[in-house]
Amino acid sequence: MAARDILAVAAVLFVVAALLRWMRDGRRVEPASRTWAIVGLLFAAVSAWLRWQGAG
Repeated sequence: MAARDILAVAAVLFVVAALLRWMRDGRRVEPASRTWAIVGLLFAAVSAWLRWQGAG
């Protein structure tokens, strides 16, 4: 499995974790849910960049 695919799966998992945390916190953006979302978006960006470059 290529790195870009692993990062894409991890991105989805982190975003789902952010959504679950956001729902648990009464639909308020707390530092924990924001952190999960940022990490998920970073993983997604790196995965997209690797896919665009044809690497990974």
